[in-house]
Amino acid sequence: MSFSTFLVRSVGVGATALTLREINLKSKEHAAFETREEVAENLTDLLIKHTVNGDGTELTEKMKEKYFEWRMDDNNVSYLQYFKNRIGGLGHAFVEHIVGLGLSVAAICTYSSSKNRFYKGFVPKPVAVGCLALMGIFAATGFTRNVLGWGSNHPKGFYP
Repeated sequence: MSFSTFLVRSVGVGATALTLREINLKSKEHAAFETREEVAENLTDLLIKHTVNGDGTELTEKMKEKYFEWRMDDNNVSYLQYFKNRIGGLGHAFVEHIVGLGLSVAAICTYSSSKNRFYKGFVPKPVAVGCLALMGIFAATGFTRNVLGWGSNHPKGFYP
């Protein structure tokens, strides 16, 4: 394997690792935000139902009180909601980063004249170098929008 192929593949591996890390972090952020919103909405509904509904009998009120306390102290529902939102966040983040991920994987699959079929690759070097160039443009655009705040509708440093 030549040095240029090694260099292109190394940059591709690094870019893939960074992209997958970004996907993971975005999905965690999405899941935490959505879970907080859903838990707050559910507890608000529970409080309204607890204070408004009922027939006024002592047994019903005690049952409502115990159920209310159990739901307020229970974290299992929020864990399930977090898991559901994490899967949705992964899908959303993959769609958002598909271009960078595709370019970095294409750079990893650069063709070389190696005898080993695992290292052989199938993407010609000029295409892989083009993928690296596009990856650089993609990364620079993300940096200027997300870090510097240029060309975005959001204030600097704000990530919705």
